[in-house]
Amino acid sequence: MTLKEQGWYHTPAHRRWRKLVLQRDKICQHCKRKPATEAHHIKPLEEYPDLALDLDNGQGLCWDCPELTKQKKQVKLPKGIRVIKA
Repeated sequence: MTLKEQGWYHTPAHRRWRKLVLQRDKICQHCKRKPATEAHHIKPLEEYPDLALDLDNGQGLCWDCPELTKQKKQVKLPKGIRVIKA
């Protein structure tokens, strides 16, 4: 069961982490134009639960930017295989 499924986003610890990230980052760290309204984990919470409360793993983003900053899933290829793009 993931932290999200366990209700992580409704805990006092998460609310405090979010508040501290937004106090630090007043402006969106992605577009640098709008006020930061969302606290976003840089390294995904599902993959790095030990960094859930690490302020260095947080960034303030505006409402529009979180989807743009999500890391794209990389396809794992067997060892020795490489993709050549034309």
